[in-house]
Amino acid sequence: MKYFDKKELKICSLNINSTIKDVITNLNKSSMQITLINSSSGNLIGVITDGDIRRGLLRGLDLNSKISSLIK
Repeated sequence: MKYFDKKELKICSLNINSTIKDVITNLNKSSMQITLINSSSGNLIGVITDGDIRRGLLRGLDLNSKISSLIK
């Protein structure tokens, strides 16, 4: 099992107010293949993968949709 340091976790984290395009960009630069989603107060509220994005696009979301629409 690989452990990630705080720097790696910070790189793969986004705020809930980010867009799907922000998540795609984040997934490309992160080695973890997930994006951690934080509330405005910094609490972890979920994770998003490329599969979540694909399913959202199939439901009619676009790149400018907020990621809150992906988290259930």
